[in-house]
Amino acid sequence: MTDDTSSRPSASERTRLLLVSYFFPPLGGGGVQRALSLARYLPEAGWEPVIIAPRNPGYEIRDPGSVANIPPGLAIERSASPEPWWPVFRRIQRLHGALLPRRRAPSGSAVHGVAHPLSVRAASIVFFPDDHLTWIPFAIRSALAVHRRQPVDAIMSTSPPISGHLVAGIVSRRIRRPWIADFRDPWIGNAFLPPLPASHRRAQAWLERWIVRNAARVVTAMPTLTSLLQQRYPAHAERIVTITNGYDAAELSVVAPSPRDDRRFKIVYSGSVYGGVLETFLAGLERLLDEDPAARERLRIEFVGWLDSESDATARRHLARAGVAGVVTFSGYRPRVEALATAAAADAALYLLAADPGKEMFIGGKLFEYVGLGLPIFAVAPPGDARGVLERLGWGLVAEPTVEGVADGLRRLLDTRPARGIADPAGLYDRRRLAGRLGDLLNEVVEGRWDRDH
Repeated sequence: MTDDTSSRPSASERTRLLLVSYFFPPLGGGGVQRALSLARYLPEAGWEPVIIAPRNPGYEIRDPGSVANIPPGLAIERSASPEPWWPVFRRIQRLHGALLPRRRAPSGSAVHGVAHPLSVRAASIVFFPDDHLTWIPFAIRSALAVHRRQPVDAIMSTSPPISGHLVAGIVSRRIRRPWIADFRDPWIGNAFLPPLPASHRRAQAWLERWIVRNAARVVTAMPTLTSLLQQRYPAHAERIVTITNGYDAAELSVVAPSPRDDRRFKIVYSGSVYGGVLETFLAGLERLLDEDPAARERLRIEFVGWLDSESDATARRHLARAGVAGVVTFSGYRPRVEALATAAAADAALYLLAADPGKEMFIGGKLFEYVGLGLPIFAVAPPGDARGVLERLGWGLVAEPTVEGVADGLRRLLDTRPARGIADPAGLYDRRRLAGRLGDLLNEVVEGRWDRDH
């Protein structure tokens, strides 16, 4: 899509959208980008967003530089979010940290920060629907105040956390405006979160049903999740649609690649690592290096992002061996600008997803950013939605998430050394285009085609 500013609706011509998003700058992590891109591009589709976000969120990852990406003049209402249990939560973790290994929950999941699975499960049971529930009354008050000052035409909430949907659903009923409920990740049966007791699952099912029945539209970022919700709620299937995540072409076009320090073929993984997939990848790499020792002089792999405790232990174990030492480095979390610059300097980008049941529906945001950068992609992933993106684009080299699959895939990658290019010439996953689709959806529900009796 071209950036034709002359055709954009003026502020007076736009309709107003109340966008409830816990994740918004200066918070960091992948969960921020969806709401941020909508705030940037919805005005071009005739919608003026007003953001409802927490003033003092409990989420620990901050990226102060992300504030620079907030569109000038964007209205943001920051409400209180008292989350007093976080210091207590950390204190408990320190007390039993010597006995129980700690883990980092996936960025954007319902429970964030450093936590052992037992602690995550306990928090999920005690704090329903999630550990940000005390934000709900303050966010509702802020949303109603925004509407009183200048009425909005529709409401949208994006999860996780699910608390945002409760805010939007309650406000929608109070002010009688249509509501779009957006699921970036699945909630029920999320394969990256620990299992919960039956009573909690029943409560989840009740609340999810309430969301689907009361929202004018339900949007998901994953085709498989859309299908699952349509099967679960057949009477509402036509109101459940997919708008995937994507890349911001304007943002990526100004990324300056980091300087390179050697001429080896460099693969970069940018993002958090969790879920046990690192063991498979490093074992596959070791197999390649055992079979082809000369590959050590041809290959370099860098991980930029958080590791959960399982992945951290895996990394330490493999780095202690002669096999991968000098080939693989782990740089830890970096602000978004730095992480993108490191990826942009690579010869190829790495995408990892384990073959565990339920994970086939996940599409990490990093995959779209690799596409937007035009990087050759080496995807170690099972059949599912992530592979579907690459198949649709005819881009990337895919390997099975097995030791043998990784070794063979890396060998093919080194032999072919694919070149950079334009991975998405039609702009299918450009966030500007995706925001336009959401704008069309919003127009549908406010122009009288809202099929719920509110």
